[in-house]
Formats: sequence, C-alpha cells, structure tokens
Amino acid sequence: MKLSINLLLMVLLSSVMAAHGEVYKRTDVNGRMYFSDSPLASYQSSGYQSPNHGNSSSTKVDHKALEKVAKGLKKERLQREKARKKALANGLKKRKKQQKLLAAAEKRKQSCRTARKNEDLAFRKRSQGKDLNQLRSALANYEKKRDLRKARCQ
Repeated sequence: MKLSINLLLMVLLSSVMAAHGEVYKRTDVNGRMYFSDSPLASYQSSGYQSPNHGNSSSTKVDHKALEKVAKGLKKERLQREKARKKALANGLKKRKKQQKLLAAAEKRKQSCRTARKNEDLAFRKRSQGKDLNQLRSALANYEKKRDLRKARCQ
C-alpha cells in the first residue's frame, strides 16, 4: 500500500516539474502550428521559456506574460483562419464559374444535336416522293444548313 502511494506521489511530482519547461512553436508549409517541448532543426522555431524555468520550488506564474503570449497566438490563429476563408471563397467562385462554363457547353452541344436531328427529319420529308431536280434542290438546301450548323456548333 505504501509503495503504491509513494509511486503515485512520484508521478505527480514529476509531472509538476515537467510543466516548467520550454515550449516551442513551429509552423509547417500549410500554416498549421505545432507545439512541443524540444526544438526541431528542420523548422524555424520560436521558443517561450516560462519565467520559473529552473526554479521548480516557486509556483508563482507571470500571468501578464502568459496573457500576452496567448493574445499573440490568438491573433496569429485568427489571421490564418481569415486567409483560409478567403482562399476557400476564391475556390468556390472558381468552381461555380467552371460549372457555369461546363453547363453552357453542354447546352450548346445539346442544341447542336437537336438542330442536326431536325435538319435530317426535314430533309427526309422534303425528299420523299420528289423528282430528281427537286431532290437536288432539297439536297443543296440541306448542305447549306448543315454547313451553317457545323460552323456554329464548333
């Protein structure tokens, strides 16, 4: 029983001592911030050392310094969030514009298909029961309309 109590006290005391270390902040290429207790050589880190570092017997904390750091971190976070929202809004605008362009292109294709179908039907009706001269005239008319439709639909 005494062993478990002693072990528990040792764990609690070691966690209190670890709370008085340095805090390092790093930002990756995506703008995400990470905090750790050790600096990384590959990232540009900025460290914050608590005023009580090295003096574990004192529990006095400089609240003003902590509040200043917290305000600075909050300001940075709000700026990143604003930039992210702006980028998201720009992406949405681009997507909407692309969707409108795709819809317009599909509408043009559909109208060209419909025009071709109607021209074919009209030619078939004009060419039924006609003599050779009337058939040539209908074919020439069909070819003119076809050429106009091709120019418009490309």
